[in-house]
Amino acid sequence: MLECFIQNGYNSEAASEAYFNRYPERRQPNMSIFGRLKENLVEYGGFNKPRPKNYRIQDAEDVAINVVGMVVVNPSISSRQIEAESGISRRRALSVLKKHKFRPYTIRKQQLLPTDPERRLDFCNWYLQQIEQDQLFFKNIIWTDESYVSSAGIFNRHNKHYWSEDNPHQTVDVQNQGRFGFSVWCALYNNRILAYQLYDDNLNGQRDVNCASQTTDDNLKTLES
Repeated sequence: MLECFIQNGYNSEAASEAYFNRYPERRQPNMSIFGRLKENLVEYGGFNKPRPKNYRIQDAEDVAINVVGMVVVNPSISSRQIEAESGISRRRALSVLKKHKFRPYTIRKQQLLPTDPERRLDFCNWYLQQIEQDQLFFKNIIWTDESYVSSAGIFNRHNKHYWSEDNPHQTVDVQNQGRFGFSVWCALYNNRILAYQLYDDNLNGQRDVNCASQTTDDNLKTLES
């Protein structure tokens, strides 16, 4: 990185582009890091800023106790909240949690049945067998999916997690009282929307079959014509 910085006249943007061209497979650092490396080397004689002389092991232990204690009390807390409430940087908090084997498990929004994993695995194996026989097999598949749109908004599971040493298999219960919504069914074929339908009620297996049989035949003829 420092070599790229020097060769490009200490221009961080040019150095970043040169580093990417030289090492495209590596994680690309922020442009500000190039200048920081040079500054640390000149000021401290090394690439990293040394710890303060008054840094004590006890300080690290206090930080670990605070961070771990916060996630034990509130497993859904975010690293931003930890930083805001304790003054401990997000990077350091995440490092402490990793060291103590805490992981942010994603909260699921659907409850899986005991038979679901095996059925999904069977489908994947069947699909791989079809691809081995015909690499363009996927173009002959009509993919369908459904979703329920509620006045309560959307549950963003990327912003929901649960800190734990073991996977707690957390799920989210949605309260529907006093709310309204509708179901959307959609079919995709060869990267195009084949058909879609709206329902006032939840979509069940029979409605899914009805949607497929009522809409796909006519729309396929239209696409192929």
